[in-house]
Amino acid sequence: MRTEVTKSVLALGAALLGAALLTACATIHVGADFDRGTNFQAYATYDWASQDALPTGDPRLDNNQLFDARMREAV
Repeated sequence: MRTEVTKSVLALGAALLGAALLTACATIHVGADFDRGTNFQAYATYDWASQDALPTGDPRLDNNQLFDARMREAV
């Protein structure tokens, strides 16, 4: 009796593992929609200011390369 339960539990576990592996291989379809008549002149772009242009006011953060790198990554 115990062997039958063990076999059924193993079979169920194998089936669940197989299903999980199959769903992990599912593909993602990505698409885009746009209007060809869009006037991009109406939009603005942005850039990073130089580090000296806008100091934070906190001496621990001004000229701190680690803070600058992490902030740029976060944004």
